[in-house]
Amino acid sequence: MTNPPMNWGYARTVEGFVQTLSRGQFEGIRPTDSLARLVAGMRLYTDIALSEFGWLFFLPALLPFTFLHRMTSKARTWLLGLVAVYLCLSLFMVAMLNPPPDKAARGMLKEFFAPSFLILALWTGYGLVLIGTVTARIRKPS
Repeated sequence: MTNPPMNWGYARTVEGFVQTLSRGQFEGIRPTDSLARLVAGMRLYTDIALSEFGWLFFLPALLPFTFLHRMTSKARTWLLGLVAVYLCLSLFMVAMLNPPPDKAARGMLKEFFAPSFLILALWTGYGLVLIGTVTARIRKPS
């Protein structure tokens, strides 16, 4: 009783190990409970992504998906695997964070979405490579 919460998560004892695994020293996870809250959270994510990543980079990021039918199966699998990772890093993250409707939480939440911006940056790079390839083929002398 003299030692305050300093050793609550002491993993060398059974009770401390269970406390550490159950995240007892932190607030519990409260996932989104309604579709309307999820849509509002995704709107917040989109606003953060547009302001942090930039709207200009979204156009080349969408371009690789227009060439899915012309890709090899390995490239298509890689791109669609990145879609699954992106959904986990954006949609699932919003569902688990359950962002509050106020604007003050925006600054705290944008750090959680940085890994999803990496996937957007990869797609933007792929899109810019596709643009370069298409323009090089057009200008290629016959």
